[in-house]
Amino acid sequence: ALASAGEHLTELLASRRGRPMKRTAGESSLAVLPVVSLSVGRPQEALADAMTDALITELTLCRGLRVISRISSMVYKDRRMTLPDIAEELGVEWILVASIAKSGGEFRIAAQLVDAGSDENRWAHSYTRRCRNVLSMQSEVAAAIARDVNAAVLAREEASGISPPPGNQVAPINS
Repeated sequence: ALASAGEHLTELLASRRGRPMKRTAGESSLAVLPVVSLSVGRPQEALADAMTDALITELTLCRGLRVISRISSMVYKDRRMTLPDIAEELGVEWILVASIAKSGGEFRIAAQLVDAGSDENRWAHSYTRRCRNVLSMQSEVAAAIARDVNAAVLAREEASGISPPPGNQVAPINS
């Protein structure tokens, strides 16, 4: 059943290929690719998947930013494709790629925002946190990335002459 669901999703995505996501004035579209674990082991993979979820959740809170669903994004886990090809299949303008590594009690999350049209990084940042509570760390870093990505997208749109929707901001961090 799981294999047929995956096949159905692949067919659905293939039928979308080349069709841009609906866009309204001042709205951009983004896909968060599955976060890559740079540490070895199954628990680290689960941590990377949870970070993907946190990023999608936080970015969805950005007004004027349409974010592709987790189910559609996770299809690209362990798939070798160029970012422009993925963007074309999903119909998005931006792709967020990220990795997570753990060393002792420290985590490093690196994220890059890629302009799908030019395949160029438009923003990148690395976040290092020492933590005891992984869930709090994920929430904090995902919220910081969402704020930074939203600012980068808005700056790019303003430079292109596109007006952002009123009140475009990220919701505050949940404690």
